Amino acid sequence: MKEIGKLFPPSLGPGSSGPAVLMLQMIISATGGALASAVRVNGVYSESGPTVAWVKDFQSRFQLKPDGDFGPLTRAAFRKHFGIDVDSLTIFDLSGPTAGHELSDREQMDLFLRRESGPDVSYSDEVHGG
Repeated sequence: MKEIGKLFPPSLGPGSSGPAVLMLQMIISATGGALASAVRVNGVYSESGPTVAWVKDFQSRFQLKPDGDFGPLTRAAFRKHFGIDVDSLTIFDLSGPTAGHELSDREQMDLFLRRESGPDVSYSDEVHGG
């Protein structure tokens, strides 16, 4: 499996869409709480939707400007609070051994959440203790 780039672009905010938004929404949904449960995992970061509401609430709780932009300061607070460095998440070329094999949600999450600490660390291991 070959790494082909970073998942998260330098700027991610209202109006964005795609895999990075989808991953952010998956992580937010896993955090629990009323605002997190309202987030739809659809890859769309709408101007007034639940994803931006969650990000603004998170920013407010950490004394950041609640602008809804998931930028460097918000990412730093996110990393410190949740222990997830979204800037280290990478995209892999899946045309190799997994081609033609439908990946489970857990396999997809594990592929996307390969971190600087190495390929043996997965979302499942870190969050669920196993």
